[in-house]
Amino acid sequence: MSTATTQQLPDVHASAASFRHLCENLGVALVTTDVHMHIAFWNAAASRAFGAASERMLGTHVGSMIPWERRHAAEDQIRSVIETGATVEFEFEHRDAKGERRELALTIAPILSDTDERVGASLCLRDITRRIALQKQLTDSEKLASLGRMAGAVAHHFNNVLGGVI
Repeated sequence: MSTATTQQLPDVHASAASFRHLCENLGVALVTTDVHMHIAFWNAAASRAFGAASERMLGTHVGSMIPWERRHAAEDQIRSVIETGATVEFEFEHRDAKGERRELALTIAPILSDTDERVGASLCLRDITRRIALQKQLTDSEKLASLGRMAGAVAHHFNNVLGGVI
């Protein structure tokens, strides 16, 4: 790409408003917290995934979006990210607004200030329900194929034994 072409492109990061618009309209759920794990940003995809408007979620503790049985582990992971700065992955099961079971993968990363101080965490959520189902189907089909090979081998040996008897 030539320099002339590069100079003609608009700077999408020119303002905080354009960056906020970008985050709001991402295709994945994006939630940010402060260092006390209170929700500071909740985009439209998060609203769809959890069935809760951003107005209701802003300022609440981030643990409120995680099912009770996984909440403590999730909070420990988020706290660790804020303290250490290391990005982590976390998976949990969630019931969506329609009551359907969803498997979600959460990537938790630190948010840094201009002075590289950790000021919170970002949580990027992906629905991995389909991937989990496909993995289970693959595992099941591999088990059935293995069982078929074993049955074939047993039948072959049984036929050899019967052939010798006859």
